Amino acid sequence: MKNNDFGKYLNKCRGKVSLQQLADFCGCSKPYLWDIEQGNTKPPQNYKRLNDIANGLNLHGKARDKLFDLAAKAVEDIPLDIKEIINSNPEWIQKIRNSKENIYE
Repeated sequence: MKNNDFGKYLNKCRGKVSLQQLADFCGCSKPYLWDIEQGNTKPPQNYKRLNDIANGLNLHGKARDKLFDLAAKAVEDIPLDIKEIINSNPEWIQKIRNSKENIYE
């Protein structure tokens, strides 16, 4: 992987939480998290898994947003928390499309 900002940030946020403790909390394996931190595996692209990691690290506010933003950046996509909001509020799709028209006029 060319970009390991997510893995570095995950390691920083983990602090004294062991990989095993985080893996147990998230329901994934320790080697999986290790590979993410080392940049050998892309960050999770599943809202539930990424949300579990954020919760396991007790991340809130800007720290949580940064975790989601870095996961999205690694795959050049929209942050999963934003996708979740849009998917939960279908009326926002039309609002976004309407604002898009204003941008391109």
